[in-house]
Amino acid sequence: MRRQKGEGTIDYSESKAVFRWRGYYYDESTGRRLRKEIAAKDRKTLRSKVLKWEEKLKEGQSKRVRVKNFAEMWLEEIVKPTTKPATYRNYNITVRNHIILEWGDLWLDKLSTSMIQNYINKLAEDHKPSTVATVRAHIRAMLEAAIDHGYLLNNQARKIKLPPYSLVSRKAVLTADETNLLLKIAKDGSYLPLTSDAASIYLRRVYYIILLIGITTGARQGEVFGLTRQQLDLNSNQITIDRAMSQQTREMGTTKTGGMRVVKVPAWVMHRISRFIQYQSAFENKYAGIFENKKISLLLMQMGGR
Repeated sequence: MRRQKGEGTIDYSESKAVFRWRGYYYDESTGRRLRKEIAAKDRKTLRSKVLKWEEKLKEGQSKRVRVKNFAEMWLEEIVKPTTKPATYRNYNITVRNHIILEWGDLWLDKLSTSMIQNYINKLAEDHKPSTVATVRAHIRAMLEAAIDHGYLLNNQARKIKLPPYSLVSRKAVLTADETNLLLKIAKDGSYLPLTSDAASIYLRRVYYIILLIGITTGARQGEVFGLTRQQLDLNSNQITIDRAMSQQTREMGTTKTGGMRVVKVPAWVMHRISRFIQYQSAFENKYAGIFENKKISLLLMQMGGR
C-alpha cells in the first residue's frame, strides 16, 4: 500500500509475517537521503513505531549541534563556573588544541569511538602519557555532559583505551641525594646572582622554605603559597592544609579537592620553619611601612612601591 508522497510505503512480508514501513529521511550531517525500514506484527503497532521514530528523528535534528559549539558551551557554562582557574585552564587547552582542532565542524552525534581511539593513538606517538590520559578524560567528561543535556544517547569515549605505554607513569622523580642537593643549593642561595641586599636575602630564605615544605608535605604549589602561620602547629609538628592560592588572582580558595588534611613533618623541618617565622617577623618590624604582611602569610610579602 502506497501512502502520501513523503510518508513512505507499507507492505506485508509473508516470509517474515510482518508489516513493513519503508521511507526516506534527510541526514543533516552528511547531506544524504537515507532509507529507513520499520517492521511490526500488525498495522497498529507499526504505525505507533513509525510515529515514535519520526518524533525521535525530529527531536534529534532539533538538538543537533556541532562539536565546536557544544565544546565551547560546555567549557564556559559548565566547566568554568564549577572548577578552579587552574583546572579550567587545563580543560581549555584540551578543547582548543585537541577537540576543536580535530572535530570542530563535525556534528557531535557523528563523533565515533573509532575516531576518538585513532586520535588518542596518534596523540600518544609524540605526547607524554599524562597528557594523553588527560585529553581522554576531558573528552569523556565533555561527552558525558552532552548526554546530561540531551545531545547524545551514549558516551562514545567511555571505552577508549590508552596505548600500553600510557599505563606506566614516567614522571621524573628526584632521588634522595638529588633532593638533598636541591635543598642545599636553595639554602646556600648560590644558584642565582642575587645581590646581598636585605630583600634578596629574604627571597633566598623564602625559596628554601617553599622547597622544604613542598618536599616534606607533598603539598601542591598553590597549597604551599596558601599557608599562613595559623595553619602551623609548632608543638605537634603538624601542618593543616585547607586552602590554596590561585596563581591567576592571588586570592585564597579551597584546595583542589575541596578537602582538608593534616600533615605530620619531622621536628627539624618545623624547627626550620619556626626560625623562618622569627626572621620574617623581625624583617617586618625592621622595614615597617614598606613591608606588608596583613594575612600573616608564611611565604608572601608585599614591598611598598613594588
